[in-house]
Amino acid sequence: MKTRILMVLLAMALLIPLSTLFAQEDADKGNLSGFVTDLITWDPVEGAKVCVSYDFMPKVRGGKDSVVKREMCDFTDETGVYYIEGIPAGSLQVMVKAAEYYPVIIDVEIFAGETTQADFELNPCVNGATGALKGVVLDGITGEFLDGAKVVVKVLHNSRCDELASGEVRGFFGETDENGEYYIDDIPVGEHKVAAKARGYEVAIEEVVIVLDETTTQNFELIPCDSLDKGRVSGIVTDGETAEPIKDAKVFIKIKDYLQGCGYPLLKTTTREDGSYIFDDVRAGTHRIVSMARGYKKFIGDVTVVADEITEFDIALEKKWSSVKGSVSGIVVDKNDNPVADVDIVIQSKKAPGSIYVKGVAARTDVDGKFIVENVKVGVVKVIAVKRSVGSGYVMAEVFEDETTDVRIVIKKGSMKE
Repeated sequence: MKTRILMVLLAMALLIPLSTLFAQEDADKGNLSGFVTDLITWDPVEGAKVCVSYDFMPKVRGGKDSVVKREMCDFTDETGVYYIEGIPAGSLQVMVKAAEYYPVIIDVEIFAGETTQADFELNPCVNGATGALKGVVLDGITGEFLDGAKVVVKVLHNSRCDELASGEVRGFFGETDENGEYYIDDIPVGEHKVAAKARGYEVAIEEVVIVLDETTTQNFELIPCDSLDKGRVSGIVTDGETAEPIKDAKVFIKIKDYLQGCGYPLLKTTTREDGSYIFDDVRAGTHRIVSMARGYKKFIGDVTVVADEITEFDIALEKKWSSVKGSVSGIVVDKNDNPVADVDIVIQSKKAPGSIYVKGVAARTDVDGKFIVENVKVGVVKVIAVKRSVGSGYVMAEVFEDETTDVRIVIKKGSMKE
């Protein structure tokens, strides 16, 4: 009887911390529920897929963290209702998709221990709610009207809309007349991105809201490429170990926040004989700079370009494989511990680009079975001793900078096959 009571008390003691743990986990999560209806008829949409996406950090071996995207989804019932529970608290993205409807993407705040209600109205692909967009496109410096400028409204489509792949973007297009005016109709209602572009001008992008049976006005002022603030970037690419200049090294500048219209998003050049490089007409701002050369590790950094100034940016590249060297010396004996003369010594060391071993007779033992090999690259190497009439053997050795590593190799018949 006492044993049974003790077992019950022990079980209760174990359950209490577990229940507390589960309660703490649930306390960090919330729920999401609501209705999905047709924007035109207000009828419930059955079978609509509602998904909440969030970042998840799984446990990874080696102590490195990685972030993956996870989704929690539910389908609406015949009344258009959905319910998703156990969602991590925070501001998360929700996407709603249904056959023959445009998808909807919004941000929703999930509160711990609460159920957030989010209702959605889906716009039908056919005979759906539409509006129009109009405006004027001007030169941002002179204020002159731009004739022939293109205006594009980018709308997110579902896989059932116009037989486009899920998440693909379709454009509604317009073009300005001699007065710089444009007009685009039959645009699905909702919030969309609108881009205006013209040859020789920077592209301008705005977000607009299209309202049912109304015309939204959005004007644009495009900045001429010639008026953008620009500077120059120059420098020297050198060997980080020897400080010697590197010829024919590649240097790239990737323009951040790039919009098509002026120049290219990626500038590239090659270093001269003295390792120097230069970029002209680089847009002012902070951009990513990259340099590469054969046998060296890639360099990645940031360079800040100032208008009408030359920014000096020198780059020191680190070699993939160190050129620092040491020595290997030792003695070769047979199975009876007798020194063996005239044994070929081969050093195998890893070489670019992978783990290919470089072979070659590096030395030969003297009458006392001794040898020395100089100018061996630092790192772990394989030291092999071979004599056809006696046998072979090897040892693994680590070579250090400006030091001599001593080894002892026993050779015998068939030892290299073991």
